[in-house]
Amino acid sequence: MVNDQDKFMTALTPSDMTAESKTALLKSIPILQHMGISVDAVSRGYVKLRLPFAPNINHVGMIYAGSLFSLAESPGGIIFNTAFSFAEFVPVVAKFDIKFIRPALSDITVEAQLDETELNRIHSEMRNKGKSRFTLALELKDAEQNIVAATHGYYTGMKTPPALQAKT
Repeated sequence: MVNDQDKFMTALTPSDMTAESKTALLKSIPILQHMGISVDAVSRGYVKLRLPFAPNINHVGMIYAGSLFSLAESPGGIIFNTAFSFAEFVPVVAKFDIKFIRPALSDITVEAQLDETELNRIHSEMRNKGKSRFTLALELKDAEQNIVAATHGYYTGMKTPPALQAKT
């Protein structure tokens, strides 16, 4: 039987995009489960995530900024896993900027995509140079499709360090 952590060791394929694999994507980071983040859709180079209003409410009745940040940062690693094996390569956040635009008063979604050309560039650079940088500019949207936050995430994909290979 394959455990949840093992699902990250190989890149996901379209046939892997089952409800079980969507759940496994989030299980490797337990806090995301506690926040109730779910995967609405995933395919090679694409992910749509959802953050429920509850349990992420802050002291003034809107979604807590830290929950919005976590929702916005998560697609980088999930998209990476749709194309690359964590046993060979891992993503790391290098820098992350977020601009809060309006209060988040409902469930929030975020969609992220890297096209095949960009995935190929990243893969080639990781193989040839040991690492590659990529950026995701994302918008977090409420139930009425209003933008509640805008982000720029700067990620580095790199060969899995030997210390982490033992864990994978």
